[in-house]
Amino acid sequence: MAKHEVVGSSFLGLRSIKSDLKSLSKPLIYVMFISMVITTFFALFNVQGYKEGASYFIPLDKYNYVTGPGGHSVFGTSSAAGILVAIFWALSGVASFTGILMVLMITEHKESQWFWSMVSNAFFFLTTLGMGYIGDMTMGLFTVLVTPVGWIILHKKARLVLDLKTQPVVVKATIYFTGLALFGMLVFSWFAYLSNAGNLLFGHENNPYPHDNNGKYPDFGYNDGFNLGLKWTLDSLASSFKMTATILQVLGLKIQFLFWLLCDVFSILQFSGLAGLRLLNISLFIQYLTWMSLVILSIIKILRQKYQIKPKR
Repeated sequence: MAKHEVVGSSFLGLRSIKSDLKSLSKPLIYVMFISMVITTFFALFNVQGYKEGASYFIPLDKYNYVTGPGGHSVFGTSSAAGILVAIFWALSGVASFTGILMVLMITEHKESQWFWSMVSNAFFFLTTLGMGYIGDMTMGLFTVLVTPVGWIILHKKARLVLDLKTQPVVVKATIYFTGLALFGMLVFSWFAYLSNAGNLLFGHENNPYPHDNNGKYPDFGYNDGFNLGLKWTLDSLASSFKMTATILQVLGLKIQFLFWLLCDVFSILQFSGLAGLRLLNISLFIQYLTWMSLVILSIIKILRQKYQIKPKR
């Protein structure tokens, strides 16, 4: 039912960072450089068009919003809060670039992917904290904490890989049903968790997911260009898909790619500004769009192997 892989290497691939970067092909180096320039640019400069009182420099615009009339953030509305939000937003470019670099290392089977995963998720945690995405913030921190554990299990102990091909139909159905049930429970758990965590961490006044006066979830209407109900839903679904995909990845089940795909879709919607233009983050949008493209290629590869489809020449 399970097979073991034992791989010896340096912790998180720290000693191979330099050699892994040098070993990349020229096309991948170009991708890395271009992604660094593009994500950094969109993390710092406003392309939505100038409006009265706004700034082309996004961190300054975020500072002015937090400290201005009607402003809001998880840190409050003080000058210090505005500075934190501005800094964390600027770091989204680093989160995106290192996230794309992590994926490049994964596609090239480089061990330093573990290091880049920790770096990317650390910056992702800070960026989503500033944006008030408690679900993404939690998953970013969770990934940072479990990455060393995952590396130890994979490289020092063994990795569990379930081979469903050899299992009876009943076992397959049980595993898939359990996965769907787990996902359903996670969705409800995330919906409840977001508001409670917001109150616990930031207080009722700064909670980015407050209930209405009747203690109910907000509706999907736009208020001053912002849709709290939609933001709440997208954050919950993206976090649920990501956690389910992570568990399936540990189990070595290929169905994980379907959940990663759905995670990327809802994350793209999150950072597209669909719930409000002030939530638009082009750097993270590009990151998840890149990830989704790679997941689709992985799914196509799996289907070709399963049905023995030869690529056209």
